[in-house]
Parts: sequence; structure tokens; C-alpha cells
Amino acid sequence: MKTIFFLFISCSLQALSIVFVHVGNSPLPEHLVFSISQARAFNATCPIYLIAPDAALKAKGAMKPYEGLNISSVPCESLPQSAAHQKFRSCKTHVNTVDGFWIWTSERFFYLDELIRAKQLTDVFHLENDVMLYLDLEAALPVFHKHYPGMIAATFEKDDRCVPGFLYIANTTPMEKLANSFPRQIGENTTDMETLARFKDQHRGTWIDFLPITLPAYISTVDPAIFKGKAASPKDYTHHFDEFHSIFDAAAFGVYLAGWDAKQHAECHPGTVSPRCIFNASHFTVEWDLDAKGRRVPFAKYQDVKVRINNLHITNKGSIAKFLSSQKS
Repeated sequence: MKTIFFLFISCSLQALSIVFVHVGNSPLPEHLVFSISQARAFNATCPIYLIAPDAALKAKGAMKPYEGLNISSVPCESLPQSAAHQKFRSCKTHVNTVDGFWIWTSERFFYLDELIRAKQLTDVFHLENDVMLYLDLEAALPVFHKHYPGMIAATFEKDDRCVPGFLYIANTTPMEKLANSFPRQIGENTTDMETLARFKDQHRGTWIDFLPITLPAYISTVDPAIFKGKAASPKDYTHHFDEFHSIFDAAAFGVYLAGWDAKQHAECHPGTVSPRCIFNASHFTVEWDLDAKGRRVPFAKYQDVKVRINNLHITNKGSIAKFLSSQKS
């Protein structure tokens, strides 16, 4: 059996940071503490920011679960609003069908932009609140520096749809460009996922590019019909795999392992295959191994190739605790 091992040699001491964002009128979600705990398990010292409404941060007992995780909470209201953000908030005709969800998922990019510019952050990793991270980001930073200089690296699941559960943001410029590209009005075809895909179509290789979500071996051996209508160039979805020696999850693996979000979908059980992603997750076997520090890490196996999965996007949030590295197999 040929196994590709995950290995990075860190050559940078430059500061990086992780940013989570919660927007809306609801309290901090219960599952968020698991995502932040998991990110901290692999990134012991880097700053972790949590942007959220002041009321959510100050609610009784809201921050108690986060004690000891060394996170910096940032009230949304403390960030100076950009002109584009003000226009977005002033729009009274947003079309939304999930109780404000698609509005909030788009608005978070304005807050990300404002935090990055306010603090002049570089090498920012944004994780959605249901993403579990299994990657030492400092160790991976040289690959991001080499292939995404001044850019955003994103997890696209198909050509016209990005699931931005894991994003690398090099500095203020690409983030500001992305935030300013968001339409003032959100509708059924202007969610954050479609907006990032359009941004990619206009600025690929300048401000944004693909992260690898599947294996070159899969692309070269599977029936090409599986890509029809989803990927004009399937190799884009293995971008820089040869140096990452690992893949990122654009939700397909998370959905296969735990199902869709039980609040929004009937298919909230393991074994669910995302019809949107360019690949079929059931063609892979997911195995859990222990790393050198005894932490559980997921690996995807296809034929005789086995590679690390750097993150899992667990949309079925009620199951997220099962994917902690500290959880017993």
C-alpha cells in the first residue's frame, strides 16, 4: 500500500490568526465551543478571534465555556463599518428563506474585512462555526505563502459554488476586494457561496484561488461523467496537492460522515452523499489515525492512496462533538 504522509517544515515565525464569526440575533451557538476547542488543539499559541454581537458576547454565561481557550472576543459594534457594509445593511429588500441565515453568512465577510483592516492582520484563517480543524497552520504557512501570495485560498465544491468553511486570507487587500464585491441585495442566487464563485471567475490567480479538496488519483481514474456540469477543469480541485500532501473539506466529507444539518434537511444521517460536490465521498474510506501527539486525525483513502483531511465541515451540528480529536474512536 502506498501512503502519502503529511509533512510540513515550518520556516516562518510570522504571526497568523484564526477568526470565527457569529452574526445575527441568536445567542452564541452551542456547537461553536467544539470548533474553537478543536482549532486550539492544533494551534496552541496563535491568536483566535471571535466576532459576535455585543449582546451575544455579554449574555449571562455565554463566554464561560470558552474559559481557558485564550480567545479574543470582538463585538461587531466595535468595528468601524465600511461604506460597502453600510449599503448592505441599509438594503430593505433582501430575499431570504432561512430566517436571515443567508443574510448573516454574507454579512460576516464585511466584519472579517473590518477586523483585518482595523488590526492590520496578515495570514488570517477564517473557519465557519461548524468546521473542525486538524491542521497546524503555522507548519502549513510556507505553502500558503508560496502559492497564495496576496490572495484568498478557498474550498470550492464546484465551479459555481464555494463552501467557505475554511479560508486563508493573506492580508487586507484581497479581503477588501472580496467584501466590496458582495451585492447590496441578497437573494436566492446571491448567497455567499455564489458570490465567492463569481469573484473567483473574475479574479482567479489574482485575488483568489482553489484549495485541493480531492486527490489527483481520483480525478484521473473516476468516470469523467461525474464532473459534468460541475467542473470544467477537475484538476483545479487538486490545486497544489503535491505540496500540501493533504486535502481540505468543502463539506462533502463532513456530510458523508454526519449528514446534513438536522434543522434544515431530512438527510441528517451518516452515509449522505452531497449531490453538489464534484466528487462522490462514498468512493472514499475515511479512517482515523493518531498523530505523534496522540490526537485523532481523519484520513481519506482512495484505492492505494491515503491522505490527511485538514478539516471537516460538520453541517449536522448536533454531531460535532464526535469529531473532536480528543474523542475516543
